[in-house]
Amino acid sequence: HFCEMDSAKDMEELLMGLQQMKLSNPEVFKQAMQSLGLPTESENASMLDENASLLKMAEAIKMMKKPNTDEDMIGGNDLIMSKDKPKQPKGITITPSAGFSYKTSRVADGLKVFINMAQHELIDAPAIKKKLDDKGEEVEGMNIPMSVGQPRFSEDKKGAKCVVYDIIVNPIVVTEATADKTGKYRDFICQLGMQYLEQKYKEELDKRYKLPKLKY
Repeated sequence: HFCEMDSAKDMEELLMGLQQMKLSNPEVFKQAMQSLGLPTESENASMLDENASLLKMAEAIKMMKKPNTDEDMIGGNDLIMSKDKPKQPKGITITPSAGFSYKTSRVADGLKVFINMAQHELIDAPAIKKKLDDKGEEVEGMNIPMSVGQPRFSEDKKGAKCVVYDIIVNPIVVTEATADKTGKYRDFICQLGMQYLEQKYKEELDKRYKLPKLKY
């Protein structure tokens, strides 16, 4: 059941609006009427059912008055490719090789944290890159890409609760870290890994850590 128009004046304004559209832009008017299954001639339009058909024509006027950026308007698909959001590139799943592990704790509650520094060749190798410092001057610095995984809650050998993170780097990083007898490079990698974790998960970690002898 269709709602009736409020008054004869409303219907008169409706038909005048249709006629104005037909005169100003006949092609668009014709397309609108055809898409709604309505006659395109004014004399036929005046003979339409005063309930259903006039409501459809009112909708046509409403749609034609929408801004051109409205993707629901008649012919809107010609202006906007699609309502659908562009597809996001899918991530890939890789199986890294073992590297080395170290443990620390979360500052907020003392929860034990294990960090596995794994390796895979799909992670970019370290490289020197230029960037701007705080003064806006161009400087060179070492960039070491790291892929930080999701936290995994577990228990240690004593049954105490802990959280485990996997960080994947290029194999050359693990090779150089384990080959460095001074331990400075590995310390740098460990500290950098904790910085990555803190930035991603907004959790402060104790910068003091221990290195177990076994690979994870």
